[in-house]
Amino acid sequence: MRFKLRPVVMILVLLLLVATTALGYQTITGLGANSKAYLIIPTYEGSYQITHPKVLYIPTPGWNNFQYWMAFTPYPKSNEEFENPSIAVSTDGKRWLIPAGLTNPVVPAPPDVGSGGHNSDPHLVLVNNVMELWYRYNHGSKTNIIYRKTSLDGIHWSSAQTVLQNEDGTQQYLSPAVAYEDNKYKLWWVNGFDNQILYQESVDAANWTTPETVKINFDNGGYAWHIDVIHSDSGYEMLVSNFQPDHFKDDSQVLSYASSSDPKNFGTAFVILKPSSDPSSWDNKEIYRSSLVKNNGYYQIFYAALSRTGQWHVGLTKGYNVKALQGFYDSGSALDLEALREQYLKFRLQHQAVVSVPWLRYRINLP
Repeated sequence: MRFKLRPVVMILVLLLLVATTALGYQTITGLGANSKAYLIIPTYEGSYQITHPKVLYIPTPGWNNFQYWMAFTPYPKSNEEFENPSIAVSTDGKRWLIPAGLTNPVVPAPPDVGSGGHNSDPHLVLVNNVMELWYRYNHGSKTNIIYRKTSLDGIHWSSAQTVLQNEDGTQQYLSPAVAYEDNKYKLWWVNGFDNQILYQESVDAANWTTPETVKINFDNGGYAWHIDVIHSDSGYEMLVSNFQPDHFKDDSQVLSYASSSDPKNFGTAFVILKPSSDPSSWDNKEIYRSSLVKNNGYYQIFYAALSRTGQWHVGLTKGYNVKALQGFYDSGSALDLEALREQYLKFRLQHQAVVSVPWLRYRINLP
């Protein structure tokens, strides 16, 4: 028997579905945390393959007309020669473009790129309305340097300034993550030689405290590789790409999360994202350096991943709970209307009910 629900009742049902969607409805739909599609981000060499994102979110009106600013490096087929820090912008975190007037890469390839030198690992931090781009240069296992450039508009960038430098091969400054607060820089980085996370502070980005080892364990027994850190209402929140002893085995590199009020003690990190089990997926080999954005309790995680075909891309997963993330898969609408439509159709099939509110039916494209 088919019947019509009163508009107020049906609206309440759909609002419940919307709330369920916002809170991570993959437990109902089975969609999971992995992004069904990667983000399309232009690269200067034309491959559209990128890695190592760092995304800053600046609430409306944004910073220089955009709410989202991303630093990244092209990495076509893992070719280090193109791994040069670049910039893209967005108003919604899903559709990305290169800002008018900017020519990527912001950091050109180093002169010794043909003999082993290369750039990598960009990071963005906003300091007193000045955008700072931090990145790493290394040549072999000996020379490791962190540089930074600054900009007032995201288009025109200063020359590079040396932040940290090591020439004896004892410190490998992987994945620098920077925060600026209390009139000082707080810096976390990974020593690639022993996979320890280190922490330092500086008031001028030139003179630094002695590195201190960050206390952190992994519920999967992993080893730290690349990180991001933000300071939010929950304290310091960290994402860690980490791997098992067999580093190059498919599925061995995952993404974990930890939080703490202490920037040097994060307790136990737990896995929140693994490579997709879908053999045709874009993110089915390893999860790499990822970037954390939090706005009013809502997380957006921009994660880099490698496919088993050797291509690098960045996807988006999101939710109010890092343990219940929803992978990006829709066309970019704020309410994930396609998912709402699917939920409604399931509800109608189960209860033989129809929506009698014309504007709502039209908004979510109901039959």
